[in-house]
Amino acid sequence: MYTSPSRENFQFVKPSTISFYHDLLTDASLNILKNIKASDAGEDADSCLVTRIQVNKDNTRELSGMKIKKYLLIAAVIGMMILFMTMTESQRTLILDFDVEEIQDFILAYGVWSRFVFLALGFIRPLLVIPVSFFFVTGGLAFGTLEGSFWALLGMAGSTTAIYFFSSRFHRMFRRMVDKKYIEMLYRVTEKDLVPKIFSIRVTPGMPFDSITVAGGLTRVQYKKFMTGTILGMLPKGVLYTYLGENLDNYLSPETLVVYGILIAMAIAPHIYQRFKRKGNKQDI
Repeated sequence: MYTSPSRENFQFVKPSTISFYHDLLTDASLNILKNIKASDAGEDADSCLVTRIQVNKDNTRELSGMKIKKYLLIAAVIGMMILFMTMTESQRTLILDFDVEEIQDFILAYGVWSRFVFLALGFIRPLLVIPVSFFFVTGGLAFGTLEGSFWALLGMAGSTTAIYFFSSRFHRMFRRMVDKKYIEMLYRVTEKDLVPKIFSIRVTPGMPFDSITVAGGLTRVQYKKFMTGTILGMLPKGVLYTYLGENLDNYLSPETLVVYGILIAMAIAPHIYQRFKRKGNKQDI
């Protein structure tokens, strides 16, 4: 049962502009899930039947052991990445002090117009360098988890659209504002895989939200698919961030670890699904 966070002041940490852990987790998971193929030498069936049966038994035992090790390695990698990301998002960046109570009171002071004020704040959030996590929690404190997540998502959709089109129009100015690795990452994405890829990026904790948006505008990926992946990824992330409230920066709390674990699982799910889908298509052929 959800309990609204208290209105005490607490620190929020601006997410670090890193993405190597996302690629590391994805690559590690996909490489681990590769099928292990074994082939026996073409021996005469009549003269080597007993030997081949024994070899097949040994291969079966070996494959079973390797599968167990494979899944244990997957669990270890995911566990390490969860711990790494929670610590990174909470400590290893520039610390920004935001007075949640003060901003909440500022928004609610406008009465019936408070939602529109919060929406406008979402439009200019990148200019104010407000972390995405802080923005969602502020909305949750002011309007409740579900309604606050809705208004926060709507405001961020507006700012994302503006950044996307401005960066696609003014290449030279915006190219200096984003790391080259994010541009190269989106350049490698095919149009078919754009929605699941953007979803994975958006739902992953610690990914730089606005840098990815600028990279999307610079690479001029299809806007509709880019926004679809963005909204689908930010919806569960925003609701879970709002649910955590002031516990968001307590990276060793059970609730925080569970939330980040859910987000990581959602981030790698599209890649695993596509992997097994391609495997099934090959078997049908």
